[in-house]
Amino acid sequence: MLLSLLEPTALTAELKDGLAPDLNFRIRPYPDTKNLYVEIIGSNHGFKFLPVVGKSMVGMLEGKLGQEWLDFWEWRLGERPDNFQDPHPLPVRELSDLSSWKDRNAPAGGKLPWTWSRL
Repeated sequence: MLLSLLEPTALTAELKDGLAPDLNFRIRPYPDTKNLYVEIIGSNHGFKFLPVVGKSMVGMLEGKLGQEWLDFWEWRLGERPDNFQDPHPLPVRELSDLSSWKDRNAPAGGKLPWTWSRL
């Protein structure tokens, strides 16, 4: 009952897909905003780094994160480095449009071992 009288000290929200333009993490106070800190994973597979990134977020909130890391994770709104290499340079395509996937869902018709006749 007493806990319900306390004001929240931290609010969290989850964004399912937060891609940064250069695919790097962002762990920073939000620009021109008081007491709002943002942690963006950077790329679609960044979730696996959450334990490490979480430690860095705590370090930043406690004021123990070094300036080198703060500079590394600073806001770069819409910027990509000159040497940026797109990790997915090929266009998005449907698997069903690729010739090697045609008839993949067709009945086995003797292709599977348990359909072979015994010698």
